[in-house]
Amino acid sequence: MKRLILLGLTSLTLFAGFIKAIADGVDEEVKAGSETEITLPDSIRDSFYAEINAGFQSLEPIFRKGCFDCHSTSTEFPWYHKLPIIGGMMDDHIKEGREHLDLTSGFPFSGSHGQLDLLGDIREEIEEGDMPLWSYRLMHWNASPDDAEKDSIFAWIDHSIALLKSNRPDSTE
Repeated sequence: MKRLILLGLTSLTLFAGFIKAIADGVDEEVKAGSETEITLPDSIRDSFYAEINAGFQSLEPIFRKGCFDCHSTSTEFPWYHKLPIIGGMMDDHIKEGREHLDLTSGFPFSGSHGQLDLLGDIREEIEEGDMPLWSYRLMHWNASPDDAEKDSIFAWIDHSIALLKSNRPDSTE
């Protein structure tokens, strides 16, 4: 009987340690700032998503001139897309662009990461001058946002990120 109780206590201790390790791992993930999907009630989440999307809609003309050809289903193909090798390369690039970030339906965006990461990626790519791509700018001279447009985009992104973070159920800020 003693042996059975000892075995039960040992199993319980191991199980509790296992559960604690899982919980600690989740806590560390949250502390590290990894993104979890928003799990708030739909009505609350939809209200701040609508606010973010309204900001995106006001900036859509800027995004249309430099982003939509590769990051939406509204691609306007140039004449040289009909050339076999170039067309295939463009199709591959557009496919990859949409997989990473798809602006077609507005916010929340479709893409390979969560919304916070996608917003951060947009900011980083524009800040570093990596988007739109140089090869795209070569044929679309007005594709890059000017300084005022960048400021508007960055203000919207900063506001959107702050709004998303303040409404995360695991937010400690």
